Amino acid sequence: MEDTFFFGLTPHKFEDTFLDVIPNSTAQMYPVIHYYEQLYLEHALIVATHTVWKFMVTEDREAFANTIQVDVNGNFEPFNETHSVTIAVNHCQSAEEFETLSKARRVINDVPTWKAYHLPPVYGPDHTKQNSTYCIVLSKPQKWGSQMMPVTFYFRGGYSNRNGYWEKYSSPAIMLTNSASKWYEKAFITLALLGVGYDPKAISKPDAFIRWEDFITVTDLHMVGATGCRRKLSDNISFLSRFHLESLASMVQCEDGRVTLKKVRHFCNESSDGTPPLKLIEGVINRYRQSWESGAIVGIIRSGVVKQYLLEQKHPAGSFVLRIQYNSPSEICASSVQVNPQSGIAFVDHLTISQHVAPDDHKLQDYLACSPIHKIMLPMQAVCSRPAGPTSLEPSQTYRTTDQELQRTNQLLQQAYKEGFQATGRDSPNSQAQMSPTAESMGFGVPSPQSPAQSPAPYEQVGQLDEQVRSWLRYFFQNDSEQVFQEVAQKFVHARVTANSLHMLDAEDLKEMGIPLGPRKLLMRALQQLNSQYPR
Repeated sequence: MEDTFFFGLTPHKFEDTFLDVIPNSTAQMYPVIHYYEQLYLEHALIVATHTVWKFMVTEDREAFANTIQVDVNGNFEPFNETHSVTIAVNHCQSAEEFETLSKARRVINDVPTWKAYHLPPVYGPDHTKQNSTYCIVLSKPQKWGSQMMPVTFYFRGGYSNRNGYWEKYSSPAIMLTNSASKWYEKAFITLALLGVGYDPKAISKPDAFIRWEDFITVTDLHMVGATGCRRKLSDNISFLSRFHLESLASMVQCEDGRVTLKKVRHFCNESSDGTPPLKLIEGVINRYRQSWESGAIVGIIRSGVVKQYLLEQKHPAGSFVLRIQYNSPSEICASSVQVNPQSGIAFVDHLTISQHVAPDDHKLQDYLACSPIHKIMLPMQAVCSRPAGPTSLEPSQTYRTTDQELQRTNQLLQQAYKEGFQATGRDSPNSQAQMSPTAESMGFGVPSPQSPAQSPAPYEQVGQLDEQVRSWLRYFFQNDSEQVFQEVAQKFVHARVTANSLHMLDAEDLKEMGIPLGPRKLLMRALQQLNSQYPR
């Protein structure tokens, strides 16, 4: 049966169309017990091309609504006069039939196209009541928009028995004429501020001000909707939380407890520098959801603040704070207390943990638990634990010192991943394999952040070489003389090559180590075999 539509502009007075015909004492309103509307980031009703509403109504048995009236109303033209339409209800035999019908014939016209569907009811235990689901689908014309001003949808189900009806108001909605993501974000901000009492006309100007606490409300709603996390940006989880909020205030140039709409939009969706800061922060939270929820990642903290905190509180060497970087909120950083072995002076080292090294929570926890630098987990005690199995990453007295070393370390790691290296977790099927000269047994699951020591190493014997590296060399030089093996092994000792850095070596490195041409060719073939075992 074809749907029948009645379009027109009529005053928003439902009493004249329904309740004057039926005495109020005899009218029966059926309750809407469940209501669904398509919310952007679980909060904002944004109407773009196609929008669906669903209602579950408790009715008398065999009492089905045969029409649904929809009114759209706003405080601006053209919606200052109610746009009203009455839709005939199509009865579907199943939810699958509804899905098929609702997606069919979605033709964009110059006028809005409405469809209404009724799904098979579920009867109550006494068989006198039923729960019916009604679905309404709007195909909106492109030019039918609200210019970032809110509208409200009113739905009213009508029955053959005119004593019965149900009704429901939607959340405030914004109708977009452009479905680009930046307009969704702008509409989200508008509706979120509308929810805390702002006039939509007043906040339509970029130089308008909002209160700092309302900015935090907007970003909390956005972050929770985008990540699904329970912990909000504003939650107070530790002593450092107030410094986290200070970082956010600095990012949006909050002055006197106020933020301009221009800065809010720059932070949330209109950054001129690329990806907006809020999207970068949400990316980190999505990547390390468990660490964020547990408070292991304390927030966005400046390096100077965390340095002062760790040193003034006299945290022991190895203690660290895991934080989102202020200047690069797409990365996390472990700021740890270290001690210079020559002077004995404590200092704070800031190590950026690349997402290539720790792409998720599991890899991050493995990385921190096994790192020879971070011996005391702050605040990771409840989240991190060392692997139960054997590992080559034992505690070390070496330390990282300069920004140049940090940059070099990250460059090496990123180059390794570009060449195909992938870290393996401790739950990998090969994590318990016996030691042999293969990639699975070389301890490459968690690359160590430690960098080479500053001072040159004295002459060392082969016995001081990393056990796994020595086994690997022995395997590939088993057909050569002991003298060749000893000479190559001593070069590895002098260069302080470990199981964690072995796979990063290339031809230039071997040449720089002073390895003769013949053994160097053999080593290059061996390294190619080693790296080929990592899937590209």
